[in-house]
Amino acid sequence: MKNLSKLSTLILIAILSLTACTKKDDGTNKQDTAIDVTAKKVMDNMHTTMSQITQADAQSLDRNMKENFGFTFMYPITLTYNNDVTVTVNNSSELLDIVTGITETSYIKAINYPFNIDAQTASRSSSSINSETDLQTTIESHDSDGDGIPNYADDDDDNDTVSDQDEDVNNDGDVTNDDTDNDGVANVNDTDDDGDSVPTANETYDASGDVANTDSDNDGTPNYLDTDSDNDGVSDGQDNDANGDGNVDDNGGGNDDNGGNDNDNDGGN
Repeated sequence: MKNLSKLSTLILIAILSLTACTKKDDGTNKQDTAIDVTAKKVMDNMHTTMSQITQADAQSLDRNMKENFGFTFMYPITLTYNNDVTVTVNNSSELLDIVTGITETSYIKAINYPFNIDAQTASRSSSSINSETDLQTTIESHDSDGDGIPNYADDDDDNDTVSDQDEDVNNDGDVTNDDTDNDGVANVNDTDDDGDSVPTANETYDASGDVANTDSDNDGTPNYLDTDSDNDGVSDGQDNDANGDGNVDDNGGGNDDNGGNDNDNDGGN
């Protein structure tokens, strides 16, 4: 009887030892965390965005998060890598280090819920995100121009016919720090980029139809960034409808042209 008891004890010890070795060798003792698709989308998008900016910093990260998703994080937040290692992020600088370090083999796959965001919008200043569904709803509903395409997936956030890429006037890769008319609204979200009272979408005065590359007076500044597109000494906001017919001048239609100068050679006045 004692021998049987001793044998049972040895078998139990052997089983426990084998189990312990197996967990230590292959790492299966770690708790698996499912991929949070929306959180990964946010992090991957910011990785792509930051990699395009010449000198990315915490401020550019925050500006672009606000532009793309409509919020910034209220720290701390806890993120999980694809190898199940978790990290607590205490500020935007730490988050920048993480998103710029994302690779195909090392990436953020989840975020711990709930967490707080700073939305700074007319409808809310801050709120709590309690689930992946909540986060998805938040980023999908951020649509500046109301065209049904959320900002993070929209090539023209303000629907002014100038692509977000072309709104990067200083060519530093950051579309959120260009404000031609200094009105406090970045060009990427400004439907009148030069503040001349003529909507950017209406600043095409030739047959090309390409607002970003139309330069009526050939001064090197496209009309949509030029407050005097025909260089007649009168701002576009004052002479954009010289004959008072309600049509923007020099748009290639009828007898409309800028400030009485027949720049489109249509015989107009």
